[in-house]
Amino acid sequence: MKSSIYSPINATSMGTYFRRWISILCFVVIGLPIHSQIISVVSYQKISNFEGNLLPVLAGGDQFGGDVTEIGDLNDDGIVDFASYAGGDDTGGNLKGALYILFMNSDGTVNHQQKISDLDGNFTFALQAEDRFGGDIAALGDLDGDGVEDIAVGIPNDHNASGANRGAIVILFMNTDGTVDHYSLIHKNTGYQGGGGVAGLQVNGYFGAQMDAIGDLNNDGVVDLVVGVANRDNTATDDGEVRILFMNTLGKVIADQKISVGNGNFTGLLEAGDRFGQSVSNIGDLNDDGINDIVVGAKGDDDGGTNRGAVWILFMNTDGTVNHHQKISNTEGNFTGVLDNNDEYGGAVSDMGDYDGDGVEDIQVGAPLDDDGVGFNHGATYILFLDTDGTVKSHQKISSLSPGFTTPLEQNDWFGGAVDFIGDLNGDGYGDIVVAAAHDGDGGVFAGALYVIFLELIATPLPVELLEFNATMNYENRSVDLDWTTAAEINNDYFTVERSKDGYNWEGLFSVQGAGNSTSMNSYSGLDYDPQFGVSYYRLKQTDYNGDYKYSNPVSVVRLDGSGTSNHYIYPNPATNALNILVDERPNSRLSISIYSVTGQLVHQQTEISSYGTQELKVDLSNLSAGSYMLVLEKFDGQFQRFKFVKSE
Repeated sequence: MKSSIYSPINATSMGTYFRRWISILCFVVIGLPIHSQIISVVSYQKISNFEGNLLPVLAGGDQFGGDVTEIGDLNDDGIVDFASYAGGDDTGGNLKGALYILFMNSDGTVNHQQKISDLDGNFTFALQAEDRFGGDIAALGDLDGDGVEDIAVGIPNDHNASGANRGAIVILFMNTDGTVDHYSLIHKNTGYQGGGGVAGLQVNGYFGAQMDAIGDLNNDGVVDLVVGVANRDNTATDDGEVRILFMNTLGKVIADQKISVGNGNFTGLLEAGDRFGQSVSNIGDLNDDGINDIVVGAKGDDDGGTNRGAVWILFMNTDGTVNHHQKISNTEGNFTGVLDNNDEYGGAVSDMGDYDGDGVEDIQVGAPLDDDGVGFNHGATYILFLDTDGTVKSHQKISSLSPGFTTPLEQNDWFGGAVDFIGDLNGDGYGDIVVAAAHDGDGGVFAGALYVIFLELIATPLPVELLEFNATMNYENRSVDLDWTTAAEINNDYFTVERSKDGYNWEGLFSVQGAGNSTSMNSYSGLDYDPQFGVSYYRLKQTDYNGDYKYSNPVSVVRLDGSGTSNHYIYPNPATNALNILVDERPNSRLSISIYSVTGQLVHQQTEISSYGTQELKVDLSNLSAGSYMLVLEKFDGQFQRFKFVKSE
């Protein structure tokens, strides 16, 4: 999930944990499944002192965007929210640091914000000068079960733990308005369930500068943390380490596991200055063994040249040790990108989910000192499409030279210093990303900025000319009718129809022999005799005579159970001028439809009488302003369902 550009500066110098969010009726899957993929930047929104509706509160040196994390839907308005670090903020004292909770709009602008600092947001911990509170942020989901998202926040320069810059982590139990309800502290002297703290934290180690939630690694029902300690000296200066913290619901540590040279079954070679642990992220179960895996950045790695950087894929055991690993660098892991000296590839990392729909998790890697453009250190980010062994299948670079990303990045912006995957923010069916540029100069030198980047995945065409692919719910037969037509085929052996409940995990239903080589029109059809209830997705897998294959874009179908038991769905979401409600009620049932604004004001109401079986009701939204709303569907007997939706422009 996570990454950070945090650079140490001392006194002298499972609930809702998952961030990939799919609406209940999304007619295009986030990340269209294809065998060969091209990512395109559709548009972007900058958030800074001058843009994106951020209140102009940043000063020069604040480094807003030193880290950025999607933290879930904190205020329950149907749109994910962000937390961003401003390590140079001076509220309450020099470089005490601050955190901004950004309540987002679906267009990538900020709806409103809440600052958390020494004097703001009900945060009562006594920060000291140069603590740099906010050094990294991890979204924990609802850790304590109170219905509100919680976060872990680093204090990498913390001085309280008997030594300068040993660092600390504070678990913030949040309120829905972005203020802090209470907190739990973890450092060298405190934070363990039975007393005591995390052993082995060194002076100038900056514990808390990089971290992420790793999911429930040890299967005790509580989300755990992975923490990067890039400045830890193990066998060499700044070779770095990773800590796995096994957590309880109170924000206390019950055990920890160290991963470094000679520890945690890690057998990789690390050298002085590699800074293994500069960035860390949970990447899901890459090798499908039932255990989440992680990616670790080592921005100072010298494979191919000085400080070109690297990332390590760590395949994990449930006890926090490493089962095996795969390095990705200028010389390893099948990565073909061009890295230059001092690019610091791996300075930031994030998961991307299974973006290309091939059943394997993908990742994002920042290179904040990349020199694309005029000058140096503009920065870049790479999206890596992975194989299950952790090697790279293909990649895509996004920088100031990328089509569609036309922003004039400037020298020393450090774009790519922090990255995160934010799901489908704008509701167009494709996952999006946020990339930080902490040294952006809007409003002051190094004031900082974020870029919300809206992506799309362009499918490589099938080696057949596919005219159409349709899936239709047949309620009379309780089946899904599938049909497709081709205009031409080349070396086409057969088609396989695949089905998915979530758009990520697919199963084969049946195969149909292809026409081989044909220049005439061919029609095909088949049935899903036992369709799933709710939303299902279907796609074609076309296989050549030599075994090569490619996928079509998916189509979707909604099946209600036809029993009159209040199976209801709304779509699309976000909506523009109209919202559809699929209902399954007994005939002549009275249905009341009410829409409320986020302030609780009734803005629309209508009454419908149901006919037999499944039907579609339409709600006119043309008179509503853009924003978030709650739809309440109430039956004659007082039973009701509530749906959150977004009205877009």
